[in-house]
Amino acid sequence: MSEKVVIVLDCREIHVKKELENLSIKHSVQQLHVGDIVFKDAQTDKLLLVCERKTHADLYSSIISGRFSEQRERLKNCNAKVVYILENYNSQLYNNGSPLVKSSKNADKGKVVSGALENLILQHNMYILPTHSAKHTAQSLGSIKGKLEKGLTDSSSSPSALPATVSTQRKHKIMDNIFHHQLLLISGISPEIAAIILQHYPTVHDLFKAYEKCTSMEQQERLLENIPLEKRRLGKVISKRIHDVYWGQGQAPMV
Repeated sequence: MSEKVVIVLDCREIHVKKELENLSIKHSVQQLHVGDIVFKDAQTDKLLLVCERKTHADLYSSIISGRFSEQRERLKNCNAKVVYILENYNSQLYNNGSPLVKSSKNADKGKVVSGALENLILQHNMYILPTHSAKHTAQSLGSIKGKLEKGLTDSSSSPSALPATVSTQRKHKIMDNIFHHQLLLISGISPEIAAIILQHYPTVHDLFKAYEKCTSMEQQERLLENIPLEKRRLGKVISKRIHDVYWGQGQAPMV
């Protein structure tokens, strides 16, 4: 059976290449002009998805040097969905109680990176995929390839199928997962806290509806503060951070 989607790696992605080979995931290598990994339609050569792979340190360095903004603009012009793969992701990097961010310098780095990632999602319509290692990245690439191939098969077999690579139902599930990852990018929110928030507001639309029912800005900012955690409550500081990311200064939700 011929491939429907091909993975193409930039020639510098040697660690991901090794892991893809270990997993027996087919791919090719060439010098890419945009992105670190791209997915293409095998029949038409159409660009389906572009991935930019960064570690936390790489991303911070590119933001400070100015390369990040220039690179982001090139990615926006590639006429395909763009995903930033944040490798070696660790929630401790963003947790103010962690020994990793005890110094003000490291805490500032976390804020810079978090702010850039939030802007990618809210202002530039790009996606964030956190992974723990090159191996995890390779596993995710293989999974994405399978889903893209299924989407192409579904759209070609049914005239009424969506042109996107996922069905409406699966698209909602993916968006819910994105909401979870977005929460993790906010300072002070661990995977455990994000999971508890999702129990109260399973989707970002549920959160928006709750904000709409509030009668004042202060009520919106404190909406989540009494969500019970294991030994405490979420608190007004984190509640306000979430409000500022998703609702802004009393404006329409940014999605």
